[in-house]
Amino acid sequence: AIRVIRTPLKEMPGIAAPLTRSFLRPSGAALNDRLEGLKTVITAIISAIRDPRRDQVNDPIPRTRSTLKREPERLQELEDQIEKEINNVLSSALEERPL
Repeated sequence: AIRVIRTPLKEMPGIAAPLTRSFLRPSGAALNDRLEGLKTVITAIISAIRDPRRDQVNDPIPRTRSTLKREPERLQELEDQIEKEINNVLSSALEERPL
């Protein structure tokens, strides 16, 4: 489901055939219910495609890097801090993992 939201056009061929088979199956839900379900899926895909968060212009990481391009020391400091925090979270998660 997450892949469909992140890359709907890429994932569509993989879900189109099963969705079509399910829709055309003579047994199962009433035709109106199937139409509503199909409408919901198509609406979700269109919404994902139009989501402004998918636009690289709105991605905070490249925007920050571009903004701090003239301050390489500050940029490096931030990236080092983020890497350290990510490593701490990963270490903590691995320590809590049941064996």
